[in-house]
Amino acid sequence: MLRVNTLAKFLVRACMPVMFVASFALHVSATPQDSISHVLSKAPNDSVRIEILFDLVRKMTEKGNGVEIKRYTDQMMVFSKAIKYYPGISKAWFLMAASSLAEGDYAKSLKYYLKAATIDDSIHSKWLSHDYDGLGDLFSQEKNKAMALTYYKKAEKLAFEFKDAYALNLTYKQLGKFYDTYGISDTALIYSKKALEFYKTGDPVMANEIRGDMANSYQRLGNFKQAEAYYAQNLEFYGKENDNNGMAVTYNNLSAIYHQNHELDKALANELKALSLISKMRDRFTIESFYQNLAMLYEEKKDYKQSVKYLWDYTDLHDSLLNERSSKTVTELATKYETAKKEKEIAKLTEKEDVQKAQLGQQRVIIVASLAFALLILLTAGLFYFNMSKIKKLSVSLTEQRNQLETKSKSLEELNALKDKLFSIISHDLRNPLINTHALLELLHLGELSDEKAKRYSAELSESLQHNIQLLDNLLNWAASQIKGMEINKIEMNAKDLIDENIQAIKGAADKKGIIITEDIHQEGNILADLSMARLVMRNLLSNAMKFTPRGGTIAVESSIMGSFVNISVRDTGIGLDEALKNSIFSDKVQKSAPGTDLESGFGIGLQLCKEFVEKNGGEINVKSSPGKGSTFSFTLPLAA
Repeated sequence: MLRVNTLAKFLVRACMPVMFVASFALHVSATPQDSISHVLSKAPNDSVRIEILFDLVRKMTEKGNGVEIKRYTDQMMVFSKAIKYYPGISKAWFLMAASSLAEGDYAKSLKYYLKAATIDDSIHSKWLSHDYDGLGDLFSQEKNKAMALTYYKKAEKLAFEFKDAYALNLTYKQLGKFYDTYGISDTALIYSKKALEFYKTGDPVMANEIRGDMANSYQRLGNFKQAEAYYAQNLEFYGKENDNNGMAVTYNNLSAIYHQNHELDKALANELKALSLISKMRDRFTIESFYQNLAMLYEEKKDYKQSVKYLWDYTDLHDSLLNERSSKTVTELATKYETAKKEKEIAKLTEKEDVQKAQLGQQRVIIVASLAFALLILLTAGLFYFNMSKIKKLSVSLTEQRNQLETKSKSLEELNALKDKLFSIISHDLRNPLINTHALLELLHLGELSDEKAKRYSAELSESLQHNIQLLDNLLNWAASQIKGMEINKIEMNAKDLIDENIQAIKGAADKKGIIITEDIHQEGNILADLSMARLVMRNLLSNAMKFTPRGGTIAVESSIMGSFVNISVRDTGIGLDEALKNSIFSDKVQKSAPGTDLESGFGIGLQLCKEFVEKNGGEINVKSSPGKGSTFSFTLPLAA
């Protein structure tokens, strides 16, 4: 299914310029480039000139003129810094961030968005919500769902506080796309409907795009009637705009709906309309895909004659496009060949001159070489006699060194495998929390935030750092156990004390998520185990239970005596595990951590550590679970004598 969703459209509608700029921008866009400086010179003051440049860059973004976009963004930054116009500086950073995001340079985009957000937060600008929207888009493209949702929610909250209806509904639109991307289409529709209600009376282009998003969401949910209705409105809009490309894309989308609904005649009719429109535009790559769709549809109708016709059309066009690519490659190779050929001809001429020079000094070289050869023979004879006495001594030493090298080589292979595991864990689980911490620190950097905002950001930073500390604790314990093993210092401890202190550690996070924790602890019998290891096992099992239990759920912690062991279990009402996952979570292979019910990130090595530490202390660990019915993790530790 073809979809159109460009950064240009976002930038054009992401802003609400002042009325002067809005009315003036049309004149600027129609003015030749050599008169832009003249137009800017007529602006009543410097801040208006900067806003005109901002509006100009957004309109250039719509046309995709990269060189001019950079030129005028740089001018905007220079003008803004010269007069210390901080709204202009932040918007220049915003444009640079959006441009970097479009080019796929996520590191630069993050840096520029954070600079813009820092300034806007310090001057209490409502533009901060747009900065957060941009950060949401950035993390969404990086497939970082948790961070993307965090910033979209920040943007929504700020837009509501500033009573900025345009920004608020822009965020609703982005949240609709976000939830639909991750298959939560019912939630996506809630946000898209809010945005459509706002834009349908004032911005027909944006409203049309939202209708397309809603049609896609309804199609995912299997509500083909509603999807068809919204695509029909798309067609009406594109028809008024004489936008053949938009109409072709929409007919193709309708064809996909009818195909899913087994209405082959309607699917064919719409695909043929799409082909007729796109053929006028000579977009051969899109035509190629439409030919392929038609061949498949006619085959399902058992109209093999037409199916073969479009299959041939597809094959011919595909081969033609492939030949063009091949021809381009051949041309490049031919150019390289000709260049190499000329270089060889030049080299031959140079070689001829060198040969002539070499012949002149040939006799001198022969004489010098003869003398050197004689001297070499004498030196070799002396060295041979001297070295023979050492060879016997070295032979014994070399055997010993070879054995040592083999032992060291095996050790290095094991360490290299461990290094690969560590890098995998660090790159997968440590990077995202650190990015979040970095973003929060940037926002606190200026130190000019209100007490309320500073308190809010400090709480978020504390939560992020606590998450990082727990991850590093797991990581360091695991690395130590893998590299050199860990000494076990078994002591007698009370099971209830162990459980209570770890429940208290997660109580605040559980309350925040609305999760109830209950206890049923056997009062008698102490455990004999390593305290640090037992704490890590208990903490990881409780954290996992909270992570995969939805809001309003429960976690039950129980203990009982089983012969010479104490059995401790953590039972939750979470999402549960399927058979394949149950069989892999305790394996030696580093697991890819799945996001929790609130998109919390995980540690990947937690359960592997639990198994290793329980077994080192003489116990066992197991899990009972099924999808949608929660999980129960149980482990045993020896009773103290």
